[in-house]
This record gives sequence, C-alpha cells and structure tokens, in this order.
Amino acid sequence: MNDTLKRAGELKQALTDFVLDAEGELAVALETFSAEQLSRSQQQDMHQRTLVVDRFMGEGTVGDKTPIQLFLEEEPDLSESDRQLVQGWNRAFVGLFEILQILPDGFALMNWTTAKHYTVKPTDPKALEAMARLKVGEIVLTQIAPVDQTTWMFFSPWTSLGRLGKPK
Repeated sequence: MNDTLKRAGELKQALTDFVLDAEGELAVALETFSAEQLSRSQQQDMHQRTLVVDRFMGEGTVGDKTPIQLFLEEEPDLSESDRQLVQGWNRAFVGLFEILQILPDGFALMNWTTAKHYTVKPTDPKALEAMARLKVGEIVLTQIAPVDQTTWMFFSPWTSLGRLGKPK
C-alpha cells in the first residue's frame, strides 16, 4: 500500500470521527439525512448505516456547506496535498461495479451502469484480505472516491451481489 492510500485512510477516519462526534447543526443534518435514507431501505443493519454516514459526508449539507467543507475549515493545519485529497471526495459516488480484474492491491472495476473503468483500492490491508473471496465477474455495491488521477478508494463498505445478468 502506498503512502497516499495510507494517508487517505487516515483522513477518511478523521472525517468520519468529525461527523460522528459532531454536535449542533452538523449532528442534526446527519440525523435528518440518515432518517431519510434509511426510511427508503429495507435493510437497517450496521453495514447500511455506515454506507449512509459515508454518503452524508459527500452528499449531505449543513446550511450551504458539505461536511467535507466543514471538516477542512476545522483542520487548518492540513497540508495542501491533504486538502486536495479530501476535496476530491466531493466526487465520491455509490454504484454497482463489476470486478474485471483482481490486482495485487485492489481491483479493476467497471461501473455497471456507465461502463466506465476504475482502479479501486482499499485503504486498509485488512480490508483487502476480507475482499479476497471476491471473484472476477461479481458485482459489488459500494461507494468509491478519488485518491488521484488514476486511483480510487473504497469509501464505504461493499456488498457482493454475486453474478448478475447484463445491465439493461
């Protein structure tokens, strides 16, 4: 695992802690977003709740700002490269991805609805071990976020949907 990916994992954890430890408007916005998202889902387990919190970080708003913007305001000592990395997470998105190739440190995935290709890597070696059972051709539901121009990271837990028919 390279240093940038390791740093991305550390910053993602710091952002998650910032959101979960928040009080005031940020906490209310998280509760509102979560209630709205979870009311649409049959699944209410911890995996689903984690996905909702991760989605809130990029999609949620507190007034006219995102949780990512608030985090960056609260962390003035972050380096410029850290700031650019975190700001890139505003482009995070949830999707269905087909596993095209298993790489030594991640996966070559194809967005099932757009056919765009992504190199996606976990930020934690333990997560890579947990993903070892995944096979080429399987579909995973997950949220990904950019790390740099060519690499994306798993931004939320993944769910394997197995092999599905071709998209319509």
